[in-house]
Amino acid sequence: MKTLFSILLCIVFCLDTHAQQLEVKEFKLDPTDLRARTRPRKDINGDPCALVKIQIPVLHDLVVESSTQIGTMEYTPGEYMLFLGDGTRNITLKHPDYEPTEIDFGTRVEGMNAYILKLDIPKTNDNTSFVHFHSNVTKFDLEVNNQTHSTENGEVYVRLSPATYHYTISTPLSGFESVSGTFDVAESDINGIKALDRINLPSAKKFNLHISAPEESSIKIDGQPVRKWNKPQLLPAGSHTVEASIGNISRTFNVDMSTSDQLLNADVRGSITVAYPTGIELELTPLAGALKPTKKKFLPG
Repeated sequence: MKTLFSILLCIVFCLDTHAQQLEVKEFKLDPTDLRARTRPRKDINGDPCALVKIQIPVLHDLVVESSTQIGTMEYTPGEYMLFLGDGTRNITLKHPDYEPTEIDFGTRVEGMNAYILKLDIPKTNDNTSFVHFHSNVTKFDLEVNNQTHSTENGEVYVRLSPATYHYTISTPLSGFESVSGTFDVAESDINGIKALDRINLPSAKKFNLHISAPEESSIKIDGQPVRKWNKPQLLPAGSHTVEASIGNISRTFNVDMSTSDQLLNADVRGSITVAYPTGIELELTPLAGALKPTKKKFLPG
C-alpha cells in the first residue's frame, strides 16, 4: 500500500476573485479507523471502497460530485462519511453558500482504507460569527434573532453580528421542557465560531444503555470513564456520547436515548457497529462462504 505521508497534497482551486471556496486544511490516511475494512461498502463490481471522512465544523448541505461515489453520504455532527471507488483521485465539493471547490488528493485512494479530509469555512467581510448551538436532544427548534431554526441532528449553526441575544430551545419530543437564555457575540468572535456550552433540556425520563464490547475495552460516557460498562447504564433521556478504545484504536459513538433504551455494539475492531432499541428481534446470517448461517434469533435487552 502506498503511504500518503511522503506525498504532498495537491489542492486545485478554480479561483474567482469575487467568490469564496471552502478551505482544505489537511488530507491524510487514518490507520486507526477500520470501518472501511470491517464494514466495507462495495462498488458495482463488488470491490471494496475507500472511506473519506470529510470533517468541517459548519455546513449541513454539503454535496460531493464524483463519478466514483458509492451510495449516499452519511452525516453526523461535524463529519460526513463518503465512500469512493478504489483509485479515486478527484472530487468536487458544492454548497449553496460557496463556489464549487475542486480537490485533488495528490494520490489515488485505496479500497478498504479510511482517510480524513479536514475543511474550513472561508473568512467573510460581513462582521459576523457562526454561533454553535447543540443540545441533549437530536430534534429541536431554536428561536433566536426573530428566526426559527430546526434540526434533527442535535446541532445548529447561526451566523450573527456582535450583540446580546435571547434564545429559546424546545423539542416536539414528549417529556422534555424548553430552555431559554441569553448569550453575547463579541467583536473578537467575528470570522470565527462561537461554541456555546451544550444546552440540556430537562427531563424526568431515564433509559438504560446496554454496551457490548470486548472485555479489554475502555469506555467513557459523556467524557466520564465507566468501569462497569458491561452492566446497564441508567442515563437521562437524550443523546449521549460513548467513546470506546482498545490500545491506540478508538471510536466515538453518538447514541440517541430520547425515547427508549438502547443497545450499542461498541467493538472498535468488529464488523458490526449499531445502536438500536431494545426489545426488537434480530436474526444474524453470515455472508456466503463464512460460518453456517444460524437459525437462532436474538432478543436484546
